[in-house]
Amino acid sequence: MAKKDYSNLTKEQLLEVIEKLESKRKVGLYWDEARDLEKVVLDCRDKLPVLKEVKGKQVITDENEITHILIEGDNYHSLSVLNYTHKGKIDLIYIDPPYNTGKTDFKYNDKYIDEVDNFRHSKWLNFMKARLELAKDLLKDEGVIFMSIGNDELFNLKLLSDKIFPEFLSLMIRQGVKGGTRSKSVISANQDYLLVYAKNKKNCLSGQIVDSLPLDQEDDKGKFRKGRELNKWGAGSAREDAPKMYFPVPGPNGEDVFPIRNDGSEGRWRWGFKKMMKAAAEKELIFERRENGTYIVYQKIRDESQREIAYSSLLIDSEFSNANGTEELKVLFGNKIPFSYPKPTNLIKHILKMINTDSAIILDFFAGSGTLGQAVLEFNAEEGSTHQFIVATNNEVDKKTEDKLKIEGIEKGTKEYEKYGICQAATYPRLKKVIQGFEYNGELKEELFSEKINLTKLKKAEELLEVVNAIKQKQKETFKDIKTSFEDGILKLVGTKEIKGKFQGLGNNLKYFKTSFVENNRNKDQLKIDITKRCTEMLCLKEGIFNLIKEEADYKIFQQGNRYLAVYYDFANVSLDDLKEEMNALKGEKVLYCFTVDNHGLDKANFRGWKNIRLEPIPQKILDVYKRIFKN
Repeated sequence: MAKKDYSNLTKEQLLEVIEKLESKRKVGLYWDEARDLEKVVLDCRDKLPVLKEVKGKQVITDENEITHILIEGDNYHSLSVLNYTHKGKIDLIYIDPPYNTGKTDFKYNDKYIDEVDNFRHSKWLNFMKARLELAKDLLKDEGVIFMSIGNDELFNLKLLSDKIFPEFLSLMIRQGVKGGTRSKSVISANQDYLLVYAKNKKNCLSGQIVDSLPLDQEDDKGKFRKGRELNKWGAGSAREDAPKMYFPVPGPNGEDVFPIRNDGSEGRWRWGFKKMMKAAAEKELIFERRENGTYIVYQKIRDESQREIAYSSLLIDSEFSNANGTEELKVLFGNKIPFSYPKPTNLIKHILKMINTDSAIILDFFAGSGTLGQAVLEFNAEEGSTHQFIVATNNEVDKKTEDKLKIEGIEKGTKEYEKYGICQAATYPRLKKVIQGFEYNGELKEELFSEKINLTKLKKAEELLEVVNAIKQKQKETFKDIKTSFEDGILKLVGTKEIKGKFQGLGNNLKYFKTSFVENNRNKDQLKIDITKRCTEMLCLKEGIFNLIKEEADYKIFQQGNRYLAVYYDFANVSLDDLKEEMNALKGEKVLYCFTVDNHGLDKANFRGWKNIRLEPIPQKILDVYKRIFKN
């Protein structure tokens, strides 16, 4: 917090200030905000953070599919860049920040903070405050943020978030470990928490959409009622929004039924191919013919007891446990797991079920092993949604690996050292495998039974044994080994099965960026040229248009489907007519960014005769940084 200047005040004025300060009630969260400011924060005061695409690491399966974003670099720099490209555009943020347990899980200014550091909580709060303030600006007005946290910083994070975010929504409790754990503490910490905040009471979350209407129709399977319309409507309902969601479904009299919108144009289904075909095969679809001969398709609902209910704040099912997160990484990486204590994808999918849009932009700036990215890819495939993820992580090497590399003589900052960092060793390969597919040959463990044993249940040991044996008998063909264990009062049954073969990739595309900086330059115009050319990839990210189709000295043109982006660099306006000819020949949605030495872009008179083009000047936030850099 900047210090106020009282040097020009009179004695009477100073006494008045002191009186006011002494009369104020100091209630709430206070910590040493001025101590040891982060270098990454100071860097952004003197330099402009930008993104640079790592060309050799893009993953492209279909250029018309969703393009997701991975950013390697300090997340403060990533958030600063995203505030140029995605301010007010993010629907949902999920983060799993360092829990600050004092056990080398948190770095501040490139140093591990341990439990003997007298200022470890202040440093953590400074660290989080800087990032959460940037994150808040990224959220839409109806945007929501979920934050995982442990016991050590739960209450500090709650008080800090109360200051930053307008609306507190919930404190959710997740049982991460079943039963007790080995601990020096008398009480084992089996849980962690999810703090949920929003910018607005009218946020993007909704309860479980169910209702209790009577079953007023009947077929050979029994009673049912008309449920949800499966023709997608509203935003994102056109065929071009999700081409893979446009396909025929077997309809009445054997005819093919396509998702046609009310206006007669080609649309898309709400459900994916497998789910729609299964429902059709099981006769769980209702076909209502429009006057024009096309159909509206509905789901059959057979449960009369359905109603709208809120999601529980208690996440105690085994699908949310840490063990599931670890097993997911084993499938991808074998026994050499590159990340400790990963969250399970089911936790993220559970959160995704809560949002009331199926085309959200979802951000995780503590991406870790990339759980959120995998969860979004799987959720899209399962539910037919078109969510896009942006994940950001540094490329830190964990303490154990770091010590090992020192012994081996591998120096920090080298390419060999960087290969062991979290982004390059875990996040990127995980997302790449999920998108492209991978071969696997190994083992997977699955919890089949878990029961807390008390005195009452011991008296019914025979019944319990029958249950255990029945599970073993039923699952013996599926699992090569089933082990029974009893620890900390918990009886568990865990099966191990062999998994071999090729896992089919889920598709979509991935762009890999690294954070970088534009350094100061004494020449004002040259600095601006440097900034604008380095910002081109950020504009691609802002518009979601990435494929370079034309590159000249003074301009570049990019394409994504029927959308085009042009970036023009020439201050002297020499080659503008050439660009005009190029852009007029293109058919589709077009946008042009113009960079000049003033604040406003080129005069609109220069754009007479241009066809259907949206003109944009250099983003104001970039201009502001430019002015500050040059002034300094």
